[in-house]
Amino acid sequence: MQKKKLILITGAIALAAILAVILIFCVPWGKEEPAPPPSNEALVSPDAVVGLVCDLQKEDAAQFKSALETACTQRNWRLQALDADGSSGMAIAQAETLIAAKVGAIVVRFNDEPTLQKIVSLAQEAGIPVLTVDRQIDGAAYLGPDWEKADAQAAEYLAQQVQARLGGMDMLIRLEDKENPYPALGQWASVAEGLQAKLPMPDDAYTFQADARGTQQNAQDEITQYFTDYPDREQVVILCQNESYAQAALAAAEEAGKADQCVIVSAGVSHLSGDMLAADGQPGWIANRTIEQEPYGEQAAAMLERLLMGETPTDTFRQPVMINASNKSQYTVQ
Repeated sequence: MQKKKLILITGAIALAAILAVILIFCVPWGKEEPAPPPSNEALVSPDAVVGLVCDLQKEDAAQFKSALETACTQRNWRLQALDADGSSGMAIAQAETLIAAKVGAIVVRFNDEPTLQKIVSLAQEAGIPVLTVDRQIDGAAYLGPDWEKADAQAAEYLAQQVQARLGGMDMLIRLEDKENPYPALGQWASVAEGLQAKLPMPDDAYTFQADARGTQQNAQDEITQYFTDYPDREQVVILCQNESYAQAALAAAEEAGKADQCVIVSAGVSHLSGDMLAADGQPGWIANRTIEQEPYGEQAAAMLERLLMGETPTDTFRQPVMINASNKSQYTVQ
């Protein structure tokens, strides 16, 4: 009897051991979660999102947004565009919103370099690729002009034009918003320096930076005041942040009877009438420096594709062009 009892106990222990082995190795105790996809797969799925931060109230920025949206739609991406409203703080806050939403990539078109650096840094920490437009920042892919080369070309062009139309330069004015010099196309400081180097001014010449303070009327008043204060100036060059200010400068020159003693150049093209551009050899408003917008959005989307495949695309440089009376028919001016 004792022996039989021992056999039963031994059998029970063996059976328990077998069941334990089955439970440990055969019964699922929880499934290991797959690792999250790497960030460069974020735009592979349909309805993926590209974030855009820019000043949507600016006409050129709105044109870029529209072109980028078209390119994104063709790739089954959705564009989430947030307005920076001309504010560095707002631009950073909007970028943080996109980062929190875990968008696949962020495109930033904003003129303030420290703001761009902050946005690029925040996105990099979150593993989100960034493409900056029109302003180059270390650590981000870049689409836009090689400004050093573009400004040198603009200075060369203007030196030739001023010499041919006025014979020299005795007053140089940069007309822009000192507090908000966007877009980058309208920052003429290096162009002005290059122009002065190529076309030296007389000892009694003047150089000024006029503050338009955001309105066309202020811009016109500023230029009118310079003509009032310096009536003897007969070779006047005015570099304008945008075409609205160029219109204002031309109006001020006409009122002062100085239109035939001025060369005016502006940045950006939107509703420009071709009739406003002075004919070859004539003073007045001679040219607009601009970048054609039509393929811009497509180029941005193509660079994003490469970023999201884990590649590091080389910077894509687009050189601005000077639209003048002789070549305006080659460009679409709305």
